[in-house]
Amino acid sequence: MSALVGVQFVKLAAVNFIPPPNHASGIFIRSNGSVDSSTVPIQRVGDVYTFTGDISVGIAVQKSDVIIDGNGYQLIGGSGGTGFYLQSVNNVTIRNVKVQGFTYGFYLDHSNSSTVEGNYVNGSGIVVT
Repeated sequence: MSALVGVQFVKLAAVNFIPPPNHASGIFIRSNGSVDSSTVPIQRVGDVYTFTGDISVGIAVQKSDVIIDGNGYQLIGGSGGTGFYLQSVNNVTIRNVKVQGFTYGFYLDHSNSSTVEGNYVNGSGIVVT
């Protein structure tokens, strides 16, 4: 008499209860420091990016070691998406910005040693993954 024993291996999925963000950013601070789109009201001096007016789309930051100074201006979304999206960057400071009209004001994904200070956020503040 023989018996057949079945072994089933089940890998448990990691669960993240934060829904995946919509990062339909209109502006990118690229890893080389350039700003796409070049027509937005952002002035760059070295590694400091300063708003010179209100901005009406989200910003994806792809460069480490930068300072983004909103200079009291607004980052205004339509009704969703992400205001500032930082993915795999380090040592980014974002300050003095009024962020509103986004699902997430700041979304830091695998980013380290970054600072968000002196901002006003209307919505779901800061998400860190």
